[in-house]
Formats: sequence, C-alpha cells, structure tokens
Amino acid sequence: MPSFGAKSRERLATCHAQLQDVCNEAIKRFDFAVTCGTRDKSAQNQAFAQGKSQKRWPDSKHNSMPSLAVDIVPWDSVNRRALWGASNYELIQIGRLVQVMLDAANTVGVTIEAGGDWARFNDPFHFQLANTPNTPNT
Repeated sequence: MPSFGAKSRERLATCHAQLQDVCNEAIKRFDFAVTCGTRDKSAQNQAFAQGKSQKRWPDSKHNSMPSLAVDIVPWDSVNRRALWGASNYELIQIGRLVQVMLDAANTVGVTIEAGGDWARFNDPFHFQLANTPNTPNT
C-alpha cells in the first residue's frame, strides 16, 4: 500500500483536518505526493507570477493556517518521480488521481472542489474544501 514520504506528511500537516482525512483515505488507494499545503506571502505571489495560481496573497485558499487547499501530484514509486502530465500515461494517472480524491472525499464525508473541474483555470493538481471562505493570515 502506498504511503506518504516525510515531505508530503510535513506539507499535509499544514492543511485543514478535513483535507488531511481525504488525503489519508486517498493514499490507501493511489500513490501520490503532496506538493503544497499552506503558502506564505512570498510563495503565493511567486506562484501567481509563474502562472501557477490565479490568486495573489492573501486571496488563495492556500493562504490560511490551516490551509483550505492542497496540491498533489501522482507519484511513480518505481522510477521515484512525480507525474506532471508529459505523456498520455501521465495524463491518465492524473485523471485517476482526481477520481480517487473525489471518491475518498465522499468516503470520509467531506465536500471538495477539484481544480481540474474549473473552466477558467484548469488546475488538476489542486483540491480545496468547498463552500469555505478564505481566511487570510493577518
């Protein structure tokens, strides 16, 4: 059974308990890494500048503690690398991970939004608690 590495556990620990529950259920079904939980001001504005986020600090659901969002990526444990979608196989794995996350959320009774479902900004690696206001750091 897959399990989180130390960095994934550290990043996941910055996320809301409900997101942790979803991810802990999903990892039982599919191997993936947590790439981001809470983002500080510098990291958020850098993500915006690089086009990886549509939000500046403090408007992202990543900008609270605990984070109301988590970014994840499928993990290939055989070749020890993240699957970012460079091939058809990787795209299929990303799609599988999205479904696993939605199913895991249903199993633990948490409603999440998948960034891959957004029409304006497709972000298949992003998941956030649904119907929660941003709570920016002060």
